[in-house]
Amino acid sequence: MAINKQIIIQPKVARNHLAKFVKNLEDEGIRMVFADPKSLGKTKVQTIFPSQNADYVILDKPTAKKPKGKKVGRKFKVLSNNDIENILDSAKKGLDFVIIEVKDWKIIPIENIIAKLHKMHTKIFSIARNAKEARKMFSILDVGVDGVIFNTGSMNEVKQALVYLGTKSFELSTAKILEIQEVGDGERVCVDTASMLNRGEGMLIGSRANFLFLPLLDHLELMLVQSTAIH
Repeated sequence: MAINKQIIIQPKVARNHLAKFVKNLEDEGIRMVFADPKSLGKTKVQTIFPSQNADYVILDKPTAKKPKGKKVGRKFKVLSNNDIENILDSAKKGLDFVIIEVKDWKIIPIENIIAKLHKMHTKIFSIARNAKEARKMFSILDVGVDGVIFNTGSMNEVKQALVYLGTKSFELSTAKILEIQEVGDGERVCVDTASMLNRGEGMLIGSRANFLFLPLLDHLELMLVQSTAIH
């Protein structure tokens, strides 16, 4: 994930667990949360919220006064093309960011918004329901949104999202083949890039995200890829 892309966590935890949860987020590299800064206590994590105390202030109406020294934006629900044009018009008036919520989530509305705004200075934040959806939003049109707001109270889900986005590495361990069995026909796969690989390089192969093999070219070892972060 590019350094200017970020996952914004909206904590889904009890208030008395919030400070600890945000500290854990900070330790994992999360730089912003969707929460009232008054409820967080002392933290280096930035906040985005409908509050003048937040680092990124969500305005409740177009004519709201911009707080000095703050980033400001608005939240939009996209139900039609008219909503997309409204977002574009609002961004032209000086919004630093927009938050996009799409009912019955589809890629196409986000594509249209990215196409219209990606050359402007307005950041695009979208709302995701799970880690896989967040991953898709970061790759739309090979540009992606600038940030994804993800509502969760699970550190495992946070780690999973970070792995999907390339900010966390898989842990590799060696594996030894003990037996090979015939299991019947499977899906036919053609690896057209094999001629591009050099000695010591390989490709992750498998049918499960948390159980993949890495066969290495001209190498007798197989590396088993396992990550507790995405179990």
